Order: sequence, then C-alpha cells, then structure tokens
Amino acid sequence: MLALFKIDRLRPNPWPGQCLADLPLWHIVAVAFCLKISAWGCRVLERRLYFIFGDLLACAVTGAIAGWLVHAVVPGDWHPLIGMAPGMLLGMIVGVVGGLLFGPLFGDLETTLPAMLSGMVAGSFVGMLQVGAAAALWGGALAGLACLAYTYVWQARLHGKVK
Repeated sequence: MLALFKIDRLRPNPWPGQCLADLPLWHIVAVAFCLKISAWGCRVLERRLYFIFGDLLACAVTGAIAGWLVHAVVPGDWHPLIGMAPGMLLGMIVGVVGGLLFGPLFGDLETTLPAMLSGMVAGSFVGMLQVGAAAALWGGALAGLACLAYTYVWQARLHGKVK
C-alpha cells in the first residue's frame, strides 16, 4: 500500500525507484516532524548541532536509565497502575540527576525539562509493562526521544510565528 505513494509524486525523486516503504521509519518521522514545524510557521529555537545532539543524548540516556532502573526495582507481578507510581517516582529521580549532569554541558533549561519529562514517562511506561531488561532500555530511550520531540513541538508553538 505504501508503495503507491512514491516520493517523486511529492517532488522530483533523487533516488529513482525508491518509495516511502523503502525508507527507514525514522527518516519518515524526522521529515514529517520538520515539515510540521515549518508548516506551522514556527521556528525551532535551537539550531546548533552540538546542543541538538546534547538534547538527544540527554533524553535517550535518561529515559534508558530510568527504564532499566524501574525494571530492576519494580517487580513484574504488580498491577500496572500500582507499578506506574514507583516507576514515575524513580523516573523523576533519574530525570533530576540526568538534568543536573547534562545541564551544564548542553544548557540547563533546554536540557533539564525534557530530561525530567523523559525520566518520568519512561519510568511510568516501564513500570506499567512487564518487559525484559533490553526492552526496558530501548523503550526508555524511545520514550525519552518522544518526550524531546514533544517539548520541541510545544516550544516552537509557544514561541510564536517567524516574522
């Protein structure tokens, strides 16, 4: 079904014969995210690669550590709603520590907020699910990256239109 939507229908295709189904999912998500930001007429406040890499690293590492820690501490036989509370608490602690560690390197306010949100979301996410250690690490890192995308979108929306 995705093969029907060729890239060359959107614009001239730099890769002949390649369609959206052949692209990795993260390419599609990244392009869609950038197009949505530019369609709103909003600006992403941070454009320097060092700080964007720092945000990505801080959120992924904080989420992964929070997910692993919650997996190690919260027993798998707890009810998901009960496991969510200690998962969120541990995630908040990991988020604060992650924000304090990554903040001086990549900017305090810009790193601490998404890192703390990443820790909370990853901790509650892993606390609700009975997953293995590898899935807790990957799930926490992906939750951290999703939190970063969420904060970038809202930061751009709240900052206003480009003049």
